[in-house]
Amino acid sequence: MLIGKILNYTHNKIVLRASSLGEVSFETDRILQIKSFVNAELKENLLGKNPHYSRYFYAPSAIPLEKGDGYFQDIYLIFVSANYAVSNSTTLGAGFSILPGVDLGEQVFFVNAKFAFPLSDKFYLCGGGLYFGIGEIGGSIGIGYGVATYGGFDHNVTLGIGYGYTDNELMETPVFTLCGMTRISKRISLMTENWFITISYDEEIPPEYTATRTVREFQCLISYGLRFFGEKLSVDLAFMNVPTTGEYFFPGLPYIDFVVKF
Repeated sequence: MLIGKILNYTHNKIVLRASSLGEVSFETDRILQIKSFVNAELKENLLGKNPHYSRYFYAPSAIPLEKGDGYFQDIYLIFVSANYAVSNSTTLGAGFSILPGVDLGEQVFFVNAKFAFPLSDKFYLCGGGLYFGIGEIGGSIGIGYGVATYGGFDHNVTLGIGYGYTDNELMETPVFTLCGMTRISKRISLMTENWFITISYDEEIPPEYTATRTVREFQCLISYGLRFFGEKLSVDLAFMNVPTTGEYFFPGLPYIDFVVKF
């Protein structure tokens, strides 16, 4: 296969400028097929389709998996999950922890669902939910969310909002996410995933400590890193920080996950 720009085309000869060879000519009876591309199609043809477009490190994009596609994910080798697209708009998933030294009945389990609504080739919306339970100990944590993504499979940005709950008590303030990815080569993407939340709690008022007041603190989790991927396997290497605690350190807490697409 030779890719280039056609300079001259007659019934018996074609002249082509190829980036690798310069100007070359061929007899038309030696050519099996000629296919034209616009710039975006040419780039996708050269790079191949990004097979890991539906999620960032953990947070989802609004771009849906295609029906029948799915993946296994392992975070830190202790949080294992699987997601599967039952249709072009609906993805279901579940997972569990394998924390060393923790009894099976005390491990964390979780289920999730994602419902996507593509509005155009560049704009997607989705809604979903995530539920965590803690085995025999009891207690639960969950979040319902909505997400909007602008861009394509290789380059996109996503804004999300969600409301969490613990043991059936709804959080007073929402959680926001801001994520993005850009593909920098055939096998590597740059990514960032950031969470923003306001935490509320009651504290006693000195000096008597007989009354309480509600305190609200803004917190954020910032992460950035690289995704190395092939057609089936991807590895995410990233760093995380919580700068609002005042204990920011560079480059941050390491994050790693492995994903196998099926």
